[in-house]
Amino acid sequence: MKKMEISLISVSILLLTAVPPGQSNEQLVWTEKGCDVSYTVGDLITVYFTPYEGEEFELWAYDAVMNETLLCEGVGDGHTHDITVTAEPPLGPRTFMLKMPCPGDCEFCDLCDFGQCTITIEEHDPCEDHCVNRKQDCGEYGVDCGGGCPFIDSDRDGVEDCRDVCPHSRCKQVDAQGCEVDSDKDGVTDCEDDCPSERGDPSHKGCPGSSSLILKVIGIMAVGGALALWRMKSKRQSG
Repeated sequence: MKKMEISLISVSILLLTAVPPGQSNEQLVWTEKGCDVSYTVGDLITVYFTPYEGEEFELWAYDAVMNETLLCEGVGDGHTHDITVTAEPPLGPRTFMLKMPCPGDCEFCDLCDFGQCTITIEEHDPCEDHCVNRKQDCGEYGVDCGGGCPFIDSDRDGVEDCRDVCPHSRCKQVDAQGCEVDSDKDGVTDCEDDCPSERGDPSHKGCPGSSSLILKVIGIMAVGGALALWRMKSKRQSG
């Protein structure tokens, strides 16, 4: 059979003085979560197995379409061993089987099943990536899989807190970083500027002050006077 692709991470020997979590007294192979449990694609699975002392053994894995992979082999030394593999497709049941020489006289026997543990491989749930630390991180909102994190915007300017450089803005007229804008660069933010498109006086809510108006009037009058004199001069020269 085609061998199932499982990444082998490590093999070690575990000296046990008591029955570890997930194992019953009858089990010779189990995982750290036990058997008849689920793992998602990408999870690390630690498989424990206890071959008989002095007996040859092989630890195999069979996937949902019965591809098989030899995980390890050797001779039992009376200790419990463990091996770590990565949960990979295909999805469905995954059986870890500990094989040792068959008992009795069996001319056609090779190795027999002395213990097995079946788990289930499931698809990765994208929802598990959100709010895993019980608080909102950037972009963790509006997750369309049964909820997700709320959109947190303390100053209600439309920019979420984790992206807001100015988290205490007083109005909604802000830039992409959440900071209030001042279009006419007069020191008065647009939301407080009565003349947002005209550079003005901060003491007059962003509009030109009285002195500015007088200067403008004088300027207009000066231009008008100069124009009138030019016209009079032109008439005299033509007359």
